[in-house]
Amino acid sequence: MIKPYGSNDLVDHIVTEDKLRKLESSKNPKLILSALDLVDCYRIADGSLTPINRFMDQAELESILSTNKLRSGHYFPIPFLHALPENIVRKNADCLLIYDQNEHLRGYINVDEYFQYDTKVISDFIFNPKHDDHPGVHRFLNRSNHFVAGEVFMAKTTNSLDRYCFSPEESRSIIQKRKYTSVVGFQTRNVPHLAHEYLQRLALEMCDALFIQPIIGWKKADDYHPDIVMSAYQYLKDNYYPKEKVILSGLQLGMYYAGSKEAILHAIIRQNYGCTHFIVGRDHAGVGNHYEKYEAHKLAEEMQPYLDINIIKMKGPDYCKKCRLVVTDNTCAHSDIYHQEISGTNIRNLLKQKKYPPNNWIRKEIVDEILKHKQLFCEK
Repeated sequence: MIKPYGSNDLVDHIVTEDKLRKLESSKNPKLILSALDLVDCYRIADGSLTPINRFMDQAELESILSTNKLRSGHYFPIPFLHALPENIVRKNADCLLIYDQNEHLRGYINVDEYFQYDTKVISDFIFNPKHDDHPGVHRFLNRSNHFVAGEVFMAKTTNSLDRYCFSPEESRSIIQKRKYTSVVGFQTRNVPHLAHEYLQRLALEMCDALFIQPIIGWKKADDYHPDIVMSAYQYLKDNYYPKEKVILSGLQLGMYYAGSKEAILHAIIRQNYGCTHFIVGRDHAGVGNHYEKYEAHKLAEEMQPYLDINIIKMKGPDYCKKCRLVVTDNTCAHSDIYHQEISGTNIRNLLKQKKYPPNNWIRKEIVDEILKHKQLFCEK
Protein backbone atom coordinates (compact mmCIF):
# COMPACT_ATOMS: atom_id res chain seq x y z
CA MET A 1 0.00 0.00 0.00
CA ILE A 2 1.19 3.55 -0.72
CA LYS A 3 2.96 5.10 2.28
CA PRO A 4 1.73 8.31 3.89
CA TYR A 5 3.35 11.42 2.45
CA GLY A 6 6.91 11.97 3.66
CA SER A 7 6.67 9.28 6.34
CA ASN A 8 6.38 5.55 6.98
CA ASP A 9 3.47 6.13 9.36
CA LEU A 10 0.51 8.45 9.71
CA VAL A 11 0.74 11.12 12.39
CA ASP A 12 -1.44 10.01 15.30
CA HIS A 13 -1.99 12.76 17.86
CA ILE A 14 -5.47 11.70 18.96
CA VAL A 15 -5.64 11.62 22.76
CA THR A 16 -8.18 10.27 25.25
CA GLU A 17 -10.79 12.34 27.04
CA ASP A 18 -9.14 11.20 30.31
CA LYS A 19 -5.90 12.87 29.33
CA LEU A 20 -7.75 16.10 28.57
CA ARG A 21 -9.61 16.02 31.88
CA LYS A 22 -6.29 15.95 33.71
CA LEU A 23 -5.29 19.14 31.90
CA GLU A 24 -8.59 20.92 32.47
CA SER A 25 -7.74 21.95 36.03
CA SER A 26 -4.36 23.36 34.98
CA LYS A 27 -3.67 27.07 34.76
CA ASN A 28 -2.73 26.93 31.08
CA PRO A 29 -4.35 29.63 28.90
CA LYS A 30 -7.56 28.84 27.03
CA LEU A 31 -7.92 29.16 23.27
CA ILE A 32 -11.60 29.24 22.30
CA LEU A 33 -11.54 28.39 18.60
CA SER A 34 -13.99 28.72 15.75
CA ALA A 35 -15.14 25.58 13.95
CA LEU A 36 -12.80 26.52 11.08
CA ASP A 37 -9.71 26.77 13.30
CA LEU A 38 -10.66 23.55 15.05
CA VAL A 39 -10.70 21.53 11.82
CA ASP A 40 -7.07 22.49 11.14
CA CYS A 41 -6.20 21.12 14.58
CA TYR A 42 -8.12 17.90 13.95
CA ARG A 43 -6.55 17.32 10.51
CA ILE A 44 -3.06 17.71 11.98
CA ALA A 45 -3.88 15.33 14.83
CA ASP A 46 -5.57 12.60 12.76
CA GLY A 47 -2.74 12.36 10.21
CA SER A 48 -4.52 13.95 7.23
CA LEU A 49 -1.60 16.36 6.83
CA THR A 50 1.24 13.89 7.50
CA PRO A 51 4.16 14.56 7.89
CA ILE A 52 2.88 17.75 9.56
CA ASN A 53 2.26 17.15 13.27
CA ARG A 54 2.28 20.73 14.51
CA PHE A 55 1.60 24.33 13.73
CA MET A 56 4.76 25.50 12.01
CA ASP A 57 7.49 27.62 13.57
CA GLN A 58 9.13 30.60 11.92
CA ALA A 59 12.02 28.57 10.47
CA GLU A 60 9.59 26.08 8.84
CA LEU A 61 7.47 28.94 7.51
CA GLU A 62 10.51 30.65 5.98
CA SER A 63 11.67 27.35 4.45
CA ILE A 64 8.32 27.03 2.65
CA LEU A 65 8.28 30.69 1.61
CA SER A 66 11.78 30.47 0.11
CA THR A 67 11.94 26.90 -1.25
CA ASN A 68 8.34 25.54 -1.25
CA LYS A 69 9.68 22.75 0.95
CA LEU A 70 9.73 21.73 4.58
CA ARG A 71 13.13 21.68 6.27
CA SER A 72 12.99 17.89 5.81
CA GLY A 73 13.16 18.51 2.04
CA HIS A 74 9.58 17.44 1.29
CA TYR A 75 7.57 19.72 -0.94
CA PHE A 76 4.69 21.34 0.93
CA PRO A 77 2.64 24.04 -0.79
CA ILE A 78 0.82 25.83 2.05
CA PRO A 79 2.14 26.67 5.54
CA PHE A 80 -0.09 25.54 8.41
CA LEU A 81 -0.05 28.30 11.01
CA HIS A 82 -2.11 29.28 14.00
CA ALA A 83 -2.71 32.98 14.66
CA LEU A 84 -3.13 34.10 18.27
CA PRO A 85 -4.56 37.12 20.06
CA GLU A 86 -1.73 39.24 21.48
CA ASN A 87 -2.99 38.82 25.06
CA ILE A 88 -2.44 35.04 24.81
CA VAL A 89 1.07 35.53 23.42
CA ARG A 90 2.00 37.74 26.36
CA LYS A 91 1.33 34.86 28.77
CA ASN A 92 4.21 32.94 27.15
CA ALA A 93 2.76 29.59 28.27
CA ASP A 94 4.32 26.22 27.45
CA CYS A 95 0.89 24.68 26.78
CA LEU A 96 -2.31 26.14 25.33
CA LEU A 97 -5.65 24.43 25.87
CA ILE A 98 -7.97 24.25 22.87
CA TYR A 99 -11.69 24.77 23.52
CA ASP A 100 -14.63 24.79 21.12
CA GLN A 101 -17.25 27.52 20.98
CA ASN A 102 -19.28 25.72 23.67
CA GLU A 103 -16.17 25.86 25.89
CA HIS A 104 -15.58 22.12 25.83
CA LEU A 105 -11.92 21.17 26.05
CA ARG A 106 -10.97 19.48 22.76
CA GLY A 107 -7.15 19.41 22.75
CA TYR A 108 -3.92 21.23 23.42
CA ILE A 109 -0.77 22.65 21.82
CA ASN A 110 2.66 21.93 23.30
CA VAL A 111 4.27 25.26 22.54
CA ASP A 112 7.69 25.46 20.86
CA GLU A 113 7.70 29.11 19.87
CA TYR A 114 5.74 32.34 19.61
CA PHE A 115 6.59 34.62 16.69
CA GLN A 116 5.33 37.50 14.59
CA TYR A 117 5.22 37.58 10.79
CA ASP A 118 3.87 39.83 8.06
CA THR A 119 0.53 38.27 7.05
CA LYS A 120 0.63 40.07 3.69
CA VAL A 121 3.86 38.23 2.78
CA ILE A 122 2.30 34.89 3.70
CA SER A 123 -0.95 35.69 1.93
CA ASP A 124 0.80 36.72 -1.29
CA PHE A 125 2.77 33.46 -1.25
CA ILE A 126 -0.29 31.25 -0.74
CA PHE A 127 -2.77 32.99 -3.03
CA ASN A 128 -0.81 35.09 -5.55
CA PRO A 129 -4.09 36.98 -6.04
CA LYS A 130 -4.86 39.04 -9.11
CA HIS A 131 -7.45 41.15 -7.33
CA ASP A 132 -8.20 42.18 -3.75
CA ASP A 133 -11.60 40.46 -3.79
CA HIS A 134 -10.14 36.98 -3.23
CA PRO A 135 -12.15 35.35 -0.36
CA GLY A 136 -9.15 33.43 0.99
CA VAL A 137 -7.01 36.58 1.11
CA HIS A 138 -9.74 38.50 2.89
CA ARG A 139 -10.03 35.79 5.55
CA PHE A 140 -6.25 35.45 5.97
CA LEU A 141 -5.52 39.16 6.34
CA ASN A 142 -8.18 39.50 9.01
CA ARG A 143 -6.10 37.27 11.29
CA SER A 144 -3.57 38.35 13.91
CA ASN A 145 0.11 38.52 12.87
CA HIS A 146 1.11 36.69 16.08
CA PHE A 147 1.58 32.93 15.69
CA VAL A 148 2.17 29.93 17.93
CA ALA A 149 4.22 26.88 16.90
CA GLY A 150 3.98 23.48 18.51
CA GLU A 151 2.67 19.92 18.34
CA VAL A 152 -1.13 19.61 18.30
CA PHE A 153 -3.04 16.90 20.23
CA MET A 154 -6.82 16.48 19.97
CA ALA A 155 -9.58 14.25 21.27
CA LYS A 156 -11.82 12.62 18.66
CA THR A 157 -14.30 14.98 17.03
CA THR A 158 -17.92 15.03 18.06
CA ASN A 159 -19.64 17.33 15.56
CA SER A 160 -22.62 16.84 13.26
CA LEU A 161 -20.47 16.28 10.14
CA ASP A 162 -18.50 13.35 11.60
CA ARG A 163 -21.04 10.84 10.29
CA TYR A 164 -19.90 11.63 6.76
CA CYS A 165 -16.16 11.25 7.36
CA PHE A 166 -13.51 8.55 7.61
CA SER A 167 -10.12 9.25 9.17
CA PRO A 168 -7.00 8.45 7.11
CA GLU A 169 -6.51 5.31 9.20
CA GLU A 170 -10.11 4.19 8.56
CA SER A 171 -9.95 4.81 4.80
CA ARG A 172 -6.64 2.91 4.57
CA SER A 173 -8.23 0.02 6.45
CA ILE A 174 -11.12 -0.10 3.94
CA ILE A 175 -8.69 -0.04 1.00
CA GLN A 176 -6.64 -2.89 2.49
CA LYS A 177 -9.72 -4.95 3.34
CA ARG A 178 -11.07 -4.60 -0.21
CA LYS A 179 -7.61 -5.39 -1.65
CA TYR A 180 -7.52 -2.40 -3.97
CA THR A 181 -4.10 -1.89 -5.57
CA SER A 182 -4.98 1.46 -7.16
CA VAL A 183 -7.39 4.10 -5.85
CA VAL A 184 -8.07 7.46 -7.50
CA GLY A 185 -9.05 10.42 -5.33
CA PHE A 186 -11.59 12.99 -6.47
CA GLN A 187 -11.80 16.37 -4.75
CA THR A 188 -14.91 18.51 -4.93
CA ARG A 189 -16.82 21.14 -3.02
CA ASN A 190 -19.91 20.98 -5.25
CA VAL A 191 -22.83 18.68 -5.98
CA PRO A 192 -22.18 16.04 -8.69
CA HIS A 193 -23.01 17.14 -12.21
CA LEU A 194 -22.48 15.21 -15.42
CA ALA A 195 -19.05 16.70 -16.13
CA HIS A 196 -17.79 15.39 -12.79
CA GLU A 197 -19.45 12.03 -13.42
CA TYR A 198 -17.58 11.84 -16.74
CA LEU A 199 -14.22 12.37 -15.00
CA GLN A 200 -15.06 9.89 -12.25
CA ARG A 201 -16.10 7.18 -14.69
CA LEU A 202 -12.92 7.68 -16.73
CA ALA A 203 -10.93 7.33 -13.51
CA LEU A 204 -12.74 4.08 -12.67
CA GLU A 205 -11.59 2.70 -16.03
CA MET A 206 -7.99 3.34 -14.92
CA CYS A 207 -8.05 2.28 -11.26
CA ASP A 208 -9.58 -0.37 -8.99
CA ALA A 209 -11.62 2.13 -7.02
CA LEU A 210 -12.76 5.75 -6.75
CA PHE A 211 -12.37 7.72 -3.51
CA ILE A 212 -14.77 10.67 -3.61
CA GLN A 213 -13.94 13.14 -0.85
CA PRO A 214 -15.89 16.41 -0.85
CA ILE A 215 -14.56 19.28 1.25
CA ILE A 216 -17.15 20.00 3.94
CA GLY A 217 -15.27 22.50 6.10
CA TRP A 218 -15.35 26.32 5.71
CA LYS A 219 -16.49 27.50 2.32
CA LYS A 220 -17.41 30.92 1.03
CA ALA A 221 -20.99 32.19 1.13
CA ASP A 222 -23.15 30.67 -1.64
CA ASP A 223 -21.13 27.45 -1.79
CA TYR A 224 -23.24 24.36 -1.13
CA HIS A 225 -24.07 23.41 2.44
CA PRO A 226 -22.15 20.25 3.45
CA ASP A 227 -25.32 18.17 3.93
CA ILE A 228 -26.40 18.94 0.35
CA VAL A 229 -23.11 17.83 -1.17
CA MET A 230 -22.93 14.63 0.85
CA SER A 231 -26.56 13.59 0.31
CA ALA A 232 -26.29 14.20 -3.45
CA TYR A 233 -23.11 12.11 -3.67
CA GLN A 234 -24.63 9.39 -1.51
CA TYR A 235 -27.54 9.19 -3.95
CA LEU A 236 -25.15 8.98 -6.91
CA LYS A 237 -23.07 6.29 -5.21
CA ASP A 238 -26.09 4.21 -4.19
CA ASN A 239 -27.91 4.39 -7.51
CA TYR A 240 -25.36 4.73 -10.32
CA TYR A 241 -21.92 3.43 -9.30
CA PRO A 242 -20.82 -0.12 -8.48
CA LYS A 243 -20.89 -0.12 -4.68
CA GLU A 244 -17.75 -2.23 -4.29
CA LYS A 245 -15.70 0.26 -6.31
CA VAL A 246 -16.51 3.60 -4.61
CA ILE A 247 -15.62 5.04 -1.20
CA LEU A 248 -17.39 8.25 -0.17
CA SER A 249 -16.01 10.28 2.72
CA GLY A 250 -16.24 13.95 3.58
CA LEU A 251 -13.15 15.96 4.49
CA GLN A 252 -13.62 18.57 7.20
CA LEU A 253 -11.12 21.18 6.11
CA GLY A 254 -11.46 24.80 5.09
CA MET A 255 -11.10 25.83 1.45
CA TYR A 256 -8.31 28.28 0.73
CA TYR A 257 -9.27 28.87 -2.94
CA ALA A 258 -5.52 28.91 -3.58
CA GLY A 259 -5.61 27.31 -7.03
CA SER A 260 -2.62 25.22 -8.05
CA LYS A 261 -0.97 25.18 -4.59
CA GLU A 262 -4.16 23.89 -3.03
CA ALA A 263 -4.42 21.25 -5.76
CA ILE A 264 -1.08 19.80 -4.62
CA LEU A 265 -2.14 20.02 -0.96
CA HIS A 266 -5.30 18.08 -1.88
CA ALA A 267 -3.17 15.42 -3.57
CA ILE A 268 -0.92 15.07 -0.50
CA ILE A 269 -3.97 14.67 1.75
CA ARG A 270 -5.42 11.96 -0.52
CA GLN A 271 -2.13 10.06 -0.45
CA ASN A 272 -2.45 10.04 3.33
CA TYR A 273 -5.94 8.57 2.91
CA GLY A 274 -4.46 5.75 0.82
CA CYS A 275 -5.05 6.98 -2.74
CA THR A 276 -2.47 6.09 -5.38
CA HIS A 277 -3.83 8.57 -7.96
CA PHE A 278 -5.49 11.98 -7.81
CA ILE A 279 -7.51 13.91 -10.39
CA VAL A 280 -6.63 17.54 -11.05
CA GLY A 281 -9.14 19.16 -13.36
CA ARG A 282 -9.93 22.58 -14.76
CA ASP A 283 -9.34 25.53 -12.39
CA HIS A 284 -8.80 23.23 -9.41
CA ALA A 285 -9.53 25.10 -6.13
CA GLY A 286 -9.91 28.31 -8.11
CA VAL A 287 -12.28 31.17 -7.51
CA GLY A 288 -13.52 33.85 -9.89
CA ASN A 289 -10.87 34.64 -12.50
CA HIS A 290 -7.88 34.66 -10.15
CA TYR A 291 -6.16 31.68 -11.82
CA GLU A 292 -5.71 30.33 -15.33
CA LYS A 293 -7.93 27.39 -16.30
CA TYR A 294 -5.11 24.83 -16.27
CA GLU A 295 -2.62 26.51 -13.96
CA ALA A 296 -2.88 23.54 -11.58
CA HIS A 297 -1.87 21.17 -14.40
CA LYS A 298 1.39 23.08 -14.85
CA LEU A 299 2.31 22.95 -11.17
CA ALA A 300 1.30 19.27 -10.97
CA GLU A 301 3.75 18.47 -13.78
CA GLU A 302 6.54 20.33 -11.99
CA MET A 303 5.82 18.72 -8.62
CA GLN A 304 5.16 15.13 -9.76
CA PRO A 305 8.80 14.07 -9.16
CA TYR A 306 8.38 15.07 -5.47
CA LEU A 307 5.14 13.11 -4.99
CA ASP A 308 4.42 9.40 -4.63
CA ILE A 309 0.77 9.85 -5.59
CA ASN A 310 0.22 10.03 -9.36
CA ILE A 311 -1.54 13.16 -10.63
CA ILE A 312 -4.07 12.53 -13.39
CA LYS A 313 -4.50 15.78 -15.32
CA MET A 314 -7.95 15.94 -16.88
CA LYS A 315 -9.39 18.55 -19.21
CA GLY A 316 -12.62 20.25 -18.23
CA PRO A 317 -15.58 18.39 -19.79
CA ASP A 318 -18.31 20.13 -21.80
CA TYR A 319 -21.53 18.96 -23.38
CA CYS A 320 -21.18 18.62 -27.17
CA LYS A 321 -24.48 19.19 -28.97
CA LYS A 322 -23.24 17.33 -32.03
CA CYS A 323 -21.91 14.28 -30.14
CA ARG A 324 -24.83 14.55 -27.72
CA LEU A 325 -22.38 13.49 -25.02
CA VAL A 326 -20.17 14.93 -22.31
CA VAL A 327 -16.72 15.29 -23.92
CA THR A 328 -13.32 16.92 -23.54
CA ASP A 329 -10.91 18.35 -26.10
CA ASN A 330 -9.22 14.94 -26.07
CA THR A 331 -12.37 13.04 -27.05
CA CYS A 332 -14.25 15.36 -29.41
CA ALA A 333 -13.32 16.88 -32.77
CA HIS A 334 -16.10 19.46 -32.95
CA SER A 335 -15.55 23.20 -32.64
CA ASP A 336 -16.52 25.35 -29.68
CA ILE A 337 -19.77 26.40 -31.34
CA TYR A 338 -21.12 22.93 -30.50
CA HIS A 339 -19.76 22.91 -26.96
CA GLN A 340 -21.75 24.00 -23.93
CA GLU A 341 -19.85 24.40 -20.66
CA ILE A 342 -21.40 22.48 -17.77
CA SER A 343 -21.13 25.37 -15.40
CA GLY A 344 -21.34 24.77 -11.68
CA THR A 345 -22.09 28.48 -11.26
CA ASN A 346 -25.05 28.31 -13.65
CA ILE A 347 -26.37 25.17 -11.94
CA ARG A 348 -26.06 26.90 -8.57
CA ASN A 349 -27.91 30.00 -9.80
CA LEU A 350 -30.80 27.93 -11.10
CA LEU A 351 -31.03 25.92 -7.89
CA LYS A 352 -31.18 29.15 -5.89
CA GLN A 353 -34.40 29.87 -7.79
CA LYS A 354 -35.58 26.26 -7.20
CA LYS A 355 -35.38 25.70 -10.97
CA TYR A 356 -34.20 22.53 -12.68
CA PRO A 357 -30.99 22.84 -14.74
CA PRO A 358 -30.94 21.11 -18.17
CA ASN A 359 -30.75 17.30 -18.06
CA ASN A 360 -27.48 17.35 -20.01
CA TRP A 361 -25.86 19.24 -17.12
CA ILE A 362 -27.04 17.32 -14.07
CA ARG A 363 -29.34 14.36 -13.42
CA LYS A 364 -32.93 15.29 -12.55
CA GLU A 365 -32.86 12.70 -9.75
CA ILE A 366 -29.85 14.45 -8.19
CA VAL A 367 -31.71 17.77 -8.33
CA ASP A 368 -34.73 16.12 -6.70
CA GLU A 369 -32.45 14.94 -3.90
CA ILE A 370 -30.94 18.42 -3.49
CA LEU A 371 -34.29 20.22 -3.41
CA LYS A 372 -35.52 18.01 -0.55
CA HIS A 373 -33.39 20.18 1.74
CA LYS A 374 -34.35 23.58 3.12
CA GLN A 375 -30.89 25.13 3.30
CA LEU A 376 -28.97 24.63 0.08
CA PHE A 377 -26.11 27.11 0.51
CA CYS A 378 -23.65 28.37 3.10
CA GLU A 379 -24.32 31.75 4.63
CA LYS A 380 -21.84 34.46 5.56
